[in-house]
Amino acid sequence: MPAEPNGKSMPSRQIAVRLIALWCWSYLVWMLLTWTLTVEQLLFGAAIAVAVAVALAPLGEVAGPWRLLRPRALAGGARLLISAAGRVFLANLRLSRRIWDPRRPLASGMVITPTQERQDWGLAAVASSPH
Repeated sequence: MPAEPNGKSMPSRQIAVRLIALWCWSYLVWMLLTWTLTVEQLLFGAAIAVAVAVALAPLGEVAGPWRLLRPRALAGGARLLISAAGRVFLANLRLSRRIWDPRRPLASGMVITPTQERQDWGLAAVASSPH
């Protein structure tokens, strides 16, 4: 049986709950990062999530994703989601206003430097245009 950081051994039910919680979080991260729904991708992600869960289980307690279903946590998550969506919407409006308003110049952030390079591959490597 694995030992807790305090040196005591854990019951198998606690180990199973910790592994399941870690697997759920790891698989959720995999799904968000890959954003692909092929059978191979899902199975590979499940296997990677198992490996991550087993590796991280000895590090300590984990809040399972099912805790998000509690009314207070669900309300907080909904409030966070609404707030984030509102901020994204406002940021998109501000950006589109900057793009479409000709009086507000956009700084590209690009630094243009002269180079002696004339080959396409060389220009791509130095990311510059010949002057």
